[in-house]
Amino acid sequence: FLQGVLTFIVLQHLRGRSPGVFAALGTGFVRTIRAIPTALVAALVIGAFTFASNWFGLLASIPAIVVGCGWFVAVPAAATERLGVMEALGRSWALTKGSRWRVFLVQLVFGLIGFGLLVVVMIQLFSVDDPTFADLRQAVILMHVVTLPMVGLLAVAAPVAYYLLRTGREGIDVEDIASVFD
Repeated sequence: FLQGVLTFIVLQHLRGRSPGVFAALGTGFVRTIRAIPTALVAALVIGAFTFASNWFGLLASIPAIVVGCGWFVAVPAAATERLGVMEALGRSWALTKGSRWRVFLVQLVFGLIGFGLLVVVMIQLFSVDDPTFADLRQAVILMHVVTLPMVGLLAVAAPVAYYLLRTGREGIDVEDIASVFD
């Protein structure tokens, strides 16, 4: 849902428009319904590869990374181009071709920042001599507070990457991309 809303907001801001909260939520919701199957399939496949890496070793996580980078803009593609699951995944794969290292670096930087912040929270939890349930609850709340901005940044990064990839590869104008929301 967040990525559908943010796709609409990012494209509107790139157009020089500032959508209202209700317009962003309404349009984002409508577009997200179309993109939810794409997001679920991508999450399941990448999650399965990641799960397999727990059993087969770190090298088995490479397919998860490659697929995650290739499908990075699948949800914005599904939301803006009204594509089905396989079409959106294929479109994302085609758009990210030649740019997957940059997509990987974006994901890596946000991941490292988020991981670093989580380490700080965990150090704070384990620095307590005799942690209680209240300390654990506080750590869990802090972990969610810390990870939410990273999730938000990644949710914004996908539509921005989609816009940059479309304009760079196809020379398409933001008005043409965002016109589907009119």
